[in-house]
Amino acid sequence: MYYIGGRCQDWAMGHLFFFFGPYGDGGGVFLVMVKFESEMLLAEFVSSRSEEAFARVVAKHSGLVMATGLRKVGNRAEAEEVMQEVFVLLAKKAGALVKGEIVVSAWLYRQTCRLAANRVRGEVRRKRREEEFVGIGETENMNGNMMLAEIDEALEQLTEKERELVIFRYVEERDYAEIASRFGMSAEAVRKKVGRAVEKLRVLLAKRGVSVSASALALALVGLSGPKFSAAVVARVTGVALKEGVVAVSYTHLTLPTIYSV
Repeated sequence: MYYIGGRCQDWAMGHLFFFFGPYGDGGGVFLVMVKFESEMLLAEFVSSRSEEAFARVVAKHSGLVMATGLRKVGNRAEAEEVMQEVFVLLAKKAGALVKGEIVVSAWLYRQTCRLAANRVRGEVRRKRREEEFVGIGETENMNGNMMLAEIDEALEQLTEKERELVIFRYVEERDYAEIASRFGMSAEAVRKKVGRAVEKLRVLLAKRGVSVSASALALALVGLSGPKFSAAVVARVTGVALKEGVVAVSYTHLTLPTIYSV
């Protein structure tokens, strides 16, 4: 039987630690659940309407959102509009999102894909890519942007949890121990789950006619993150998002996660 032993916040690292221990005397295992910086910043934004906290979320993830949008719509001006829409949506839904076990980067990635898809004609775009791929063999020789566009399509076919693990590992470049602390499992379990998710991606790409080795795919996944934006761009995106976004649900405390028995 387990009980919640305590909770502490480390705002410098942006982590929230939950400690679980055995009820009564005797040996036992302590399990640590960690919320990463972006989730903590979003909770701070909702509870105190901190513009600085929201701006830090924008600064951290705007590269991923912009790069993904650009691959999807193929036009920088439209990609910038998609990026703005995504962060407006984040501001609007922040109150509801922080109540769950949200992974900010994965949520932003998924919303970018969805909003960008609304701006393009899927069938025409698929046919254009198919024409571009005629005569291309191994994916290691493909243009980088073409490769990432295919990965975007395949990622959307993963489960939410698989997508979160892949994004944590390769886009945020976190090690297995960090990810393990976030999901309350061992580093070895995370390693296996990430490996299975990457293999599933590789199979999905193969079904689309794209051949790629596991090592090349892992390297390509790191390229999803995109460039960092200037402080001026971050400030502009933040300003519009906070002006147009409405936090519908106030949130003044953090809900404890599910207690796991180990």
